[in-house]
Amino acid sequence: MPVPTGALCLWTWDSICARQVDNSHTDPLESGGRSLKEPTHKQRKDPFQPFSSMASVRDRQTGTSMSDKTRSQMEVEISEAIIKFEKEYMGRGPDETKTFIIDDMVLVRLRGVLTPAEKQLAKTEDPLKGRVLIKQVRIELLETARVLLETIIRDVLRTKVKTMHTDISTVTGERVIIFTLEQTPCTG
Repeated sequence: MPVPTGALCLWTWDSICARQVDNSHTDPLESGGRSLKEPTHKQRKDPFQPFSSMASVRDRQTGTSMSDKTRSQMEVEISEAIIKFEKEYMGRGPDETKTFIIDDMVLVRLRGVLTPAEKQLAKTEDPLKGRVLIKQVRIELLETARVLLETIIRDVLRTKVKTMHTDISTVTGERVIIFTLEQTPCTG
């Protein structure tokens, strides 16, 4: 079905992958236009593709160079890679992910990251104790995966990460990750 000129097209990652897998030609808007999600291991062409090679593979597939990428294209690539990281490393992906590149910083906002068990732990008799435990575990998990996360950012933006900061809200289930960069990335 052709998209009318000037119409807003909300293609989701699921619909693009479904099209690649089963040649379905349905409009993703008919399915409710779900949030940007990573394909399952059965849908991915290479389920063992490492995080560090995501950007370079996309560059080869699209034929674009780093200088041709716009800020929003880089933000989308980072969001997709973080979703993949969350699913494969943390065991569950966020409900929604949004990335912002601001000068020499990258802000990644993830909504809906808490597991059902973590939600129950936050509601325990002593909720402060449960919340502190959730924060400690999540921060430690990200610290141990710091190299993977820095590689994602470096591969997309072609600049090294100076620092990484993170916090999670056990009330809203939202996490924020901030990367400071050694230099401002070049955008097309």
